[in-house]
Amino acid sequence: MFVLREAHLAAFALAAREAFEDRMIARFAARFPDQCAELGPVGLLRHVTASIERTRGYGITTERDVAAFLRMTFFLGFDFDLRAPWASVILTDRSAPASARLQSLADAARANRAARPGRPAGQNQAQAA
Repeated sequence: MFVLREAHLAAFALAAREAFEDRMIARFAARFPDQCAELGPVGLLRHVTASIERTRGYGITTERDVAAFLRMTFFLGFDFDLRAPWASVILTDRSAPASARLQSLADAARANRAARPGRPAGQNQAQAA
């Protein structure tokens, strides 16, 4: 009889996380080629892993929600959650599920962007600098 031990489960979790990271890297490299090229392969991996780690602190755990958070880092800036008080308020409000908080975050980002005339709609913070 095969017995699953903690080490086996940890190995499965690590393999699943690495596969998810690889999918996210491929997705964002295709969708945001200029930003990803600027980061380089090592920088992109660091960004993805650091962002995934930050999602844990916000209670964001599903792949779909983590992917949404990662997507926002490309639109709002890689550390938007650490420097934008309005984003932090939304992300730390545990009275709403993670998916609802991410939708509120996207809505607030659109409203914030619309309130700042002169910046093209598709231009992110990295491009504006």
